[in-house]
Amino acid sequence: MSEQTRRPDAVSEQTLRLDAVSEQTLRLDAVSEQTLRLDLVYEGTRFKGWARQPGLRTVEGVLEEALAVALREPVRLRVAGRTDAGVHAFAQVASCVVSAPVRSCDRLRLSLNALLPEDVAVTAVAPAVPGFDARAAAARTYRYRL
Repeated sequence: MSEQTRRPDAVSEQTLRLDAVSEQTLRLDAVSEQTLRLDLVYEGTRFKGWARQPGLRTVEGVLEEALAVALREPVRLRVAGRTDAGVHAFAQVASCVVSAPVRSCDRLRLSLNALLPEDVAVTAVAPAVPGFDARAAAARTYRYRL
């Protein structure tokens, strides 16, 4: 066989190898996502509740802004229970999915606390099992003080 007749086979073989590498890369990208659990405490007096609202100061809004800075990507939070304006939380649980594994959850916690206002604190950050969703909490405890 001449070089010209073998060349298309060689090109096809290279293409197949590249396709296999691309497929592996895609699988690795899908696996690199990580779900995080964040434990929070906040004093809600100056907040208009948990849920993000345009033009209003909310816990979700300030926390998502801090996460975007610390992680260098936008993040959407899920929370065990949303609070109303003025309501405090002492053990709120939130979760989010990030595009790449976090190397140090404690360093992320420290970074977030440096970025957050004084009336919100992240008490813990931990990897969660894939699919963990704080909104699907099995139980919630509320304490009302008048």
